[in-house]
Amino acid sequence: MLFALLITLSIGAATEPSAGWRLVGGIASVIMAWNSLRTLVFQKGTHTVREFVWGSDGRWKVRLRSGWVAVDISSRTATLGPWILLAWQGAGRRYYALIDAEYVSRRTFRALRGRLKLALSRADPK
Repeated sequence: MLFALLITLSIGAATEPSAGWRLVGGIASVIMAWNSLRTLVFQKGTHTVREFVWGSDGRWKVRLRSGWVAVDISSRTATLGPWILLAWQGAGRRYYALIDAEYVSRRTFRALRGRLKLALSRADPK
């Protein structure tokens, strides 16, 4: 899916094909990315993570529209500069949350990043 999204984005952004192909590529990109955009960026959808808790015992819980769900941290969790993309696996489904360093204190962000590195070094890939 990601490969198809990158191909259609490249067609949409290219200057060489005709305007029609660029328009088709752009529309296809938006359609393929809509669910992820709706969940992560616009905070809409049934599987949007509203809140998460990392207990002192190392267990994770995420709150969705339908209620709290017990989840496990996934090795797909990533950090990139001022962002942390948290990925969890639970009940046959994946959940994601994007944290921007601008919305939490610098100390909290560093502590979370450090604890995540330690937890992910112990976690099994999922």
